[in-house]
Amino acid sequence: MMSVSWRTTASCLSRSSPKLRGSFPAGKTGGIATPAAQQASAKCSSAADTPAADVDPVKAKVMYAVQQPLATSAFGDVMGVPAWKTLPSWYLVAADDQAIPPDAERQFAARMGATTVEIPSSHVPMVSHPGDVTQLIKTAAEAVPATS
Repeated sequence: MMSVSWRTTASCLSRSSPKLRGSFPAGKTGGIATPAAQQASAKCSSAADTPAADVDPVKAKVMYAVQQPLATSAFGDVMGVPAWKTLPSWYLVAADDQAIPPDAERQFAARMGATTVEIPSSHVPMVSHPGDVTQLIKTAAEAVPATS
C-alpha cells in the first residue's frame, strides 16, 4: 500500500484544516464564500484568479459552474490517523496553485516525509497536467512491492 497526495492539507491527527494551514496567506481565489446552508465555495473574479487558471477557459468555466460547495463543517472536523503516518508517501506540489499556497503544500509534503514532485500547475493538476499526475501514481505504484 501507499499514499499519493495532491491538493491536500496532508491531514494530521487532532488537527483541523485551518490549524494545518497555519500562517500561510489566502490564495488569489478570494478565499471562501459561505452561502446559506453552511457550505463553502471559492470566489473568483476572473479566469486568471480561478483554481483552474491553467485550464482552457471554457472548460474552467464549466468546472466552476458544476463544482459542488464544500460543507463548512469540513474545516473544523478533526481527522483521524492519516495513511501517510504508516505508508510510503508521494506528494504532488502544484507550484502555481492559487487556492492552497505552494509553500504550504511543500510544508505538508515535508511533514509527511513524502517523495515530492513539483509541477507548474494550478489547483487542478489532474485536469491541467493529467500525464504528470498519472506518472506520479505509476512511479509510486512501481516503488512499492505488491501485497496480496
